[in-house]
Amino acid sequence: MVVAGCFQALVGYSILAWGPVYLIRVHGMTGTELGVSFGLIAGLTGAAGTTLGGLLNDKLIQRDRRWNLWMPSLVSLAAFPFALPFYLAGETWLALTSFAVFYFLNNMYVGAMWSVSQGLASPRMRAVAAATLLAILNFVGQGIGPAVIGWANDALAPRY
Repeated sequence: MVVAGCFQALVGYSILAWGPVYLIRVHGMTGTELGVSFGLIAGLTGAAGTTLGGLLNDKLIQRDRRWNLWMPSLVSLAAFPFALPFYLAGETWLALTSFAVFYFLNNMYVGAMWSVSQGLASPRMRAVAAATLLAILNFVGQGIGPAVIGWANDALAPRY
Protein backbone atom coordinates (compact mmCIF):
# COMPACT_ATOMS: atom_id res chain seq x y z
CA MET A 1 0.00 0.00 0.00
CA VAL A 2 2.83 2.38 0.84
CA VAL A 3 4.62 1.67 -2.45
CA ALA A 4 1.42 2.19 -4.44
CA GLY A 5 0.71 5.40 -2.51
CA CYS A 6 4.24 6.60 -3.27
CA PHE A 7 3.70 6.09 -7.00
CA GLN A 8 0.43 8.00 -6.79
CA ALA A 9 2.08 10.82 -4.84
CA LEU A 10 4.98 10.92 -7.29
CA VAL A 11 2.60 11.34 -10.22
CA GLY A 12 0.30 13.79 -8.46
CA TYR A 13 2.98 16.08 -7.06
CA SER A 14 5.07 15.93 -10.23
CA ILE A 15 2.22 17.08 -12.43
CA LEU A 16 1.54 19.91 -9.97
CA ALA A 17 5.21 20.92 -10.10
CA TRP A 18 5.84 20.60 -13.83
CA GLY A 19 2.36 20.96 -15.34
CA PRO A 20 2.38 24.76 -15.04
CA VAL A 21 5.84 24.99 -16.61
CA TYR A 22 4.67 22.76 -19.44
CA LEU A 23 1.57 24.88 -20.03
CA ILE A 24 3.66 28.06 -20.15
CA ARG A 25 6.30 26.61 -22.47
CA VAL A 26 4.09 24.63 -24.83
CA HIS A 27 0.76 26.44 -24.72
CA GLY A 28 2.08 29.93 -24.09
CA MET A 29 -0.11 30.56 -21.07
CA THR A 30 0.57 33.62 -18.93
CA GLY A 31 0.96 33.45 -15.17
CA THR A 32 -2.51 34.88 -14.66
CA GLU A 33 -4.14 32.44 -17.09
CA LEU A 34 -2.26 29.60 -15.49
CA GLY A 35 -3.17 30.57 -11.94
CA VAL A 36 -6.83 30.94 -12.73
CA SER A 37 -7.23 27.85 -14.91
CA PHE A 38 -4.67 25.28 -13.71
CA GLY A 39 -4.82 26.39 -10.07
CA LEU A 40 -8.59 26.37 -9.95
CA ILE A 41 -8.83 23.03 -11.75
CA ALA A 42 -6.21 21.40 -9.50
CA GLY A 43 -7.85 22.71 -6.33
CA LEU A 44 -11.41 21.85 -7.24
CA THR A 45 -10.86 18.50 -8.94
CA GLY A 46 -8.30 17.39 -6.36
CA ALA A 47 -10.68 18.14 -3.49
CA ALA A 48 -13.68 16.66 -5.31
CA GLY A 49 -11.80 13.50 -6.28
CA THR A 50 -10.50 12.97 -2.76
CA THR A 51 -13.95 13.54 -1.23
CA LEU A 52 -15.92 11.50 -3.75
CA GLY A 53 -13.32 8.73 -3.66
CA GLY A 54 -13.64 8.49 0.11
CA LEU A 55 -17.44 8.42 -0.03
CA LEU A 56 -17.44 5.85 -2.83
CA ASN A 57 -14.91 3.71 -0.99
CA ASP A 58 -17.04 3.80 2.19
CA LYS A 59 -20.03 2.51 0.21
CA LEU A 60 -18.06 -0.16 -1.64
CA ILE A 61 -16.31 -1.62 1.40
CA GLN A 62 -19.67 -2.24 3.03
CA ARG A 63 -20.19 -4.86 0.33
CA ASP A 64 -16.64 -6.22 0.28
CA ARG A 65 -13.59 -5.01 2.25
CA ARG A 66 -11.36 -5.80 -0.71
CA TRP A 67 -12.64 -2.63 -2.39
CA ASN A 68 -10.13 -0.80 -0.17
CA LEU A 69 -7.50 -2.14 -2.57
CA TRP A 70 -9.51 -2.57 -5.75
CA MET A 71 -10.87 0.97 -5.91
CA PRO A 72 -7.47 2.75 -5.88
CA SER A 73 -6.23 0.35 -8.56
CA LEU A 74 -9.24 0.93 -10.78
CA VAL A 75 -9.23 4.72 -10.50
CA SER A 76 -5.51 4.77 -11.26
CA LEU A 77 -6.10 2.78 -14.42
CA ALA A 78 -9.05 5.01 -15.34
CA ALA A 79 -6.97 8.18 -14.82
CA PHE A 80 -4.04 7.18 -17.02
CA PRO A 81 -5.70 7.68 -20.43
CA PHE A 82 -6.49 11.29 -19.47
CA ALA A 83 -2.85 12.07 -18.64
CA LEU A 84 -1.77 11.47 -22.23
CA PRO A 85 -3.97 14.14 -23.87
CA PHE A 86 -2.76 16.64 -21.28
CA TYR A 87 0.71 16.33 -22.75
CA LEU A 88 -0.20 15.62 -26.36
CA ALA A 89 -3.11 18.00 -26.97
CA GLY A 90 -2.49 20.85 -29.38
CA GLU A 91 -5.33 22.90 -27.92
CA THR A 92 -5.00 24.43 -24.46
CA TRP A 93 -8.65 23.80 -23.56
CA LEU A 94 -8.24 20.09 -24.35
CA ALA A 95 -5.06 19.86 -22.27
CA LEU A 96 -6.79 21.51 -19.30
CA THR A 97 -9.93 19.40 -19.68
CA SER A 98 -7.81 16.24 -19.78
CA PHE A 99 -5.90 17.39 -16.72
CA ALA A 100 -9.18 18.02 -14.86
CA VAL A 101 -10.47 14.50 -15.48
CA PHE A 102 -7.05 12.96 -14.78
CA TYR A 103 -6.56 14.86 -11.53
CA PHE A 104 -10.09 14.14 -10.31
CA LEU A 105 -9.69 10.39 -10.89
CA ASN A 106 -6.08 10.30 -9.69
CA ASN A 107 -7.05 11.73 -6.30
CA MET A 108 -9.81 9.21 -5.64
CA TYR A 109 -7.30 6.78 -4.11
CA VAL A 110 -6.66 8.96 -1.05
CA GLY A 111 -9.61 7.89 1.10
CA ALA A 112 -9.00 4.20 0.54
CA MET A 113 -5.28 4.53 1.29
CA TRP A 114 -5.93 6.24 4.62
CA SER A 115 -8.69 3.77 5.43
CA VAL A 116 -6.33 0.83 4.92
CA SER A 117 -3.58 2.58 6.89
CA GLN A 118 -5.82 3.21 9.87
CA GLY A 119 -7.41 -0.25 9.63
CA LEU A 120 -4.03 -2.00 9.79
CA ALA A 121 -2.72 -0.03 12.76
CA SER A 122 -3.80 -0.74 16.29
CA PRO A 123 -5.83 2.10 17.82
CA ARG A 124 -2.89 3.35 19.91
CA MET A 125 -0.57 3.37 16.87
CA ARG A 126 -2.85 5.13 14.37
CA ALA A 127 -1.28 8.56 14.80
CA VAL A 128 2.19 7.08 14.27
CA ALA A 129 0.97 5.14 11.23
CA ALA A 130 -0.58 8.29 9.74
CA ALA A 131 2.52 10.40 10.41
CA THR A 132 4.86 7.76 8.99
CA LEU A 133 2.76 7.28 5.86
CA LEU A 134 2.46 11.02 5.31
CA ALA A 135 6.21 11.52 5.75
CA ILE A 136 7.04 8.76 3.26
CA LEU A 137 4.47 9.98 0.70
CA ASN A 138 5.71 13.56 0.93
CA PHE A 139 9.36 12.56 0.74
CA VAL A 140 8.75 10.52 -2.42
CA GLY A 141 5.99 12.65 -3.95
CA GLN A 142 7.32 16.13 -3.27
CA GLY A 143 10.99 15.39 -2.76
CA ILE A 144 11.93 12.76 -5.31
CA GLY A 145 9.09 13.02 -7.87
CA PRO A 146 9.61 16.52 -9.28
CA ALA A 147 13.40 16.07 -9.24
CA VAL A 148 13.19 12.82 -11.24
CA ILE A 149 10.79 14.38 -13.74
CA GLY A 150 13.07 17.41 -14.11
CA TRP A 151 16.08 15.17 -14.65
CA ALA A 152 14.16 13.08 -17.22
CA ASN A 153 13.08 16.26 -19.02
CA ASP A 154 16.67 17.51 -19.22
CA ALA A 155 17.95 14.12 -20.35
CA LEU A 156 15.25 13.58 -22.99
CA ALA A 157 14.88 17.16 -24.26
CA PRO A 158 17.71 17.05 -26.81
CA ARG A 159 16.29 13.92 -28.44
CA TYR A 160 12.56 14.59 -28.15
